[in-house]
Amino acid sequence: MHFPIIALEKIDTPVEDWAIDLPYDDATLNRFTDYAGELYSEEERKRVINSEWFKKLFDGYADIDTEKETITFYNAVKCAWSFKKYLREKTEELYNLALDDKLTGFELERSGVEYNHCPELFYVDGGYVQTSFDFIDDARYYAGETWRIGNIFDAHF
Repeated sequence: MHFPIIALEKIDTPVEDWAIDLPYDDATLNRFTDYAGELYSEEERKRVINSEWFKKLFDGYADIDTEKETITFYNAVKCAWSFKKYLREKTEELYNLALDDKLTGFELERSGVEYNHCPELFYVDGGYVQTSFDFIDDARYYAGETWRIGNIFDAHF
């Protein structure tokens, strides 16, 4: 299955200085992909930025400005509250699946990797790669900050 790795850049980073390579020795990148690195075309990139799933991913954590191609994170309290709410709902969902004898190991594992069933990975300011779950959990650390949506890379799992 193909999915994007979304690079976030500091708001003042010129486009010509955006990441064009991934850290291929990154543990998360190596664990959750068997291929990664080809840049999305500008058209494919814009399609991700304007997609409903992308907006939904940040619901409760940040505002997406599709015109400026930015993400502005809410305050730390709101981000933490949104994540705790998600954890309560997810654990209840998993518990109910277990009660109905429908919970699988795969579902349990993926619930701690994919936030809201989103396999996307994030690469923030040339640092390290994070799963959507880890990135959304860390949203509170970006409280009040605005980031540019940089290059988007193709990945396969």
